[in-house]
Amino acid sequence: MLLNAFVPAYIDGSVRGVRDYTGARGWVNLTNLLLRKLENKKLFHLGKMKTRGVEVDDDYWITIPTDLRKAERIFYPPSIDYRERDVNYRFEMLNGRLRLEKPFDKKASPDSFTLSSPSTTQISINDTDATADLWNDYLLKLTDGTFSGNGIIIKDSAAVGGGVAVLDFLHTEDTAIDSTAGYLTDQYLMLKYFGTFKVMTAAAEEIPIDDRYEDILVNWLNYQALPAKSKGWDKYKAAFEEDLEDAEDEENTPEDGNASADARPLDGFMNLTNYATGEFDYEGDNA
Repeated sequence: MLLNAFVPAYIDGSVRGVRDYTGARGWVNLTNLLLRKLENKKLFHLGKMKTRGVEVDDDYWITIPTDLRKAERIFYPPSIDYRERDVNYRFEMLNGRLRLEKPFDKKASPDSFTLSSPSTTQISINDTDATADLWNDYLLKLTDGTFSGNGIIIKDSAAVGGGVAVLDFLHTEDTAIDSTAGYLTDQYLMLKYFGTFKVMTAAAEEIPIDDRYEDILVNWLNYQALPAKSKGWDKYKAAFEEDLEDAEDEENTPEDGNASADARPLDGFMNLTNYATGEFDYEGDNA
């Protein structure tokens, strides 16, 4: 639901009209405060799992995406070589980057291009030798603009004439690409990770929250908006705290049959980043 539809529908009438949407204590900011709280309590990661193509610098190092909250897995792109689909790469977080345990080569001289006509789903390149599907499954690494350093996987490519090729993205980007230069490479890995939420900035935006947590949002906004100790304030505060506790219990309580003590990790299941927590990812026979 859009925030400017949610507020009139669920917020106490005594405070609904005295607050704006984008001010310091407006509805947008109050909603973002709750989203951060849910994220910190590991409730907001639902639906925020992402994959992104990444290059490896100096054989071992991967620059993390700006929206990364927790890295889950690094693996060989099955679209490049289906036989290698089960190969995972063990890693750890060091000095703000991901470090592989085993080396992976980066393409020495990738093909560079001038980019034009960008959008959230495709971009054009100046390629006089372009043919249909030539750049399918390649990684487009952007080298300027606000997206500099980001990698975008190409789903389809087509030659449209005049020395121009159009590249369709595998995943839609949140905003239109503003880069004018980049290169294409088929030597990259896939990073699977939990992303941070996109901060809301306007009233007419969809509230990025799981439907199960809407009651928490209702009670939170009323609790935060009403003056402390005013009529209804303690009711909304108690309801918010109870709903939040229930959500945490539901998320963190083991399912039937899963409440036994953690077993010893088997060979091939150790992930350096998660060993202390008992979370392991299969590495594959060739890792």
